[in-house]
Amino acid sequence: MKINEIRAFIVLAKYLNYTKAADKLYITQPTLSKIIKRMEDNIGVKLFVRTKRSVELTEIGKSLLCSFQQIIEIYDNLINEVEKYTSCKTGELKIGMLYYAIEEYISRPVKIFRKKYPNIKLSLFSYQPNPLINDLLNDKIDIGLIFDINFEKSDQLIFHKICKEKLIIATSPNHWIALRNCISIAELQDENIVLIDDVQKIFQSKFFKSYNNSKHRKIILAEHIDTLKFTLQETNGLTVVASHIRNMNRNNFALIDIKDDDDNCYIDMAFAYKKNNSNPIIPLFLAHIDNEFKNVKSICVNN
Repeated sequence: MKINEIRAFIVLAKYLNYTKAADKLYITQPTLSKIIKRMEDNIGVKLFVRTKRSVELTEIGKSLLCSFQQIIEIYDNLINEVEKYTSCKTGELKIGMLYYAIEEYISRPVKIFRKKYPNIKLSLFSYQPNPLINDLLNDKIDIGLIFDINFEKSDQLIFHKICKEKLIIATSPNHWIALRNCISIAELQDENIVLIDDVQKIFQSKFFKSYNNSKHRKIILAEHIDTLKFTLQETNGLTVVASHIRNMNRNNFALIDIKDDDDNCYIDMAFAYKKNNSNPIIPLFLAHIDNEFKNVKSICVNN
C-alpha cells in the first residue's frame, strides 16, 4: 500500500463524493476509483459502499480511517524532519543520467529540487548504461537513472522505481516496417534481431523470447546505442528500445510504436544506489522524485 493511496482514501472519506475528492487530488474520477479498488483488493475488505446516490464508509473503513490519518501524520513529520535536517546543510549528490532520458526523468525534478534546496549541490553526469552502472558500483556517483533489471552485481544496489516506460521498435529507414506508425509483435516474423551489447540486451532478449510465435533469422550485437543505427542498416535488422531513445539524433533511424500493451512491452525505470551508501541526501531526493512522479504510471515518448 502506497502513501498516495492512503491520502486518496482519506480525501474520499472526507468528501464522500468521488468527483469532489478527485478534484482535490488533481486526478480523474476513474483513477480514484481504481486506487480505492486496489486498496480494497490489497487488504481484502470493502472500504466504501457506493450507490447511484451516495458513497459511505463501511464499518471497517471507519475503523481504519483514524489509523490511516495517524500514518500520514507520522510520514509527513518524518519527511519534514529530513527536510529540516538537510536544507540547512551543505552537501552534494552525484547523479548519473542516461543520455537520452534526461528530459523525461531529470530536467524538471532537478530544477525544482535545486530551487527548494539551494544549499545542496546536485552534480549531473551523463552516461551510456554500462559505464553508469560501473561508476555507481565504484562509488563515483551516488545515484543513477537506470533500467530496473537484474544484471551482474545488481544485488549490491537498491532500485527505487519511478514508473514504467513503453518499448518501441527500432530499425533502419529502408526496412519494410519503417513506413508504419505502429506494428504488432505477431508481424515481426523471420527478422534479423539486433541486441545492444550492454545491460539493455537483458530486457531486449527477454522481450523477443517472451513471444513464442516470433521466429527470427539471426541475432546480431551492436556495441552500444550510438552505433545501433549503423548495425541496423548493415543487417537490415530490428530491435526494441525504450521510447526515450526518440530524443536522440534520428538520422538514418526509424522508430515504430508497438500495438501490444502487455507487461513485456514496458521496462521499469528506477533510480539505483548502493546499499552501503549513507549519503543523507539520497532519501530526500527520492522523496522529491516520488512527489514529482506520484501521478505517473507509465511514460511513452511520442514522435
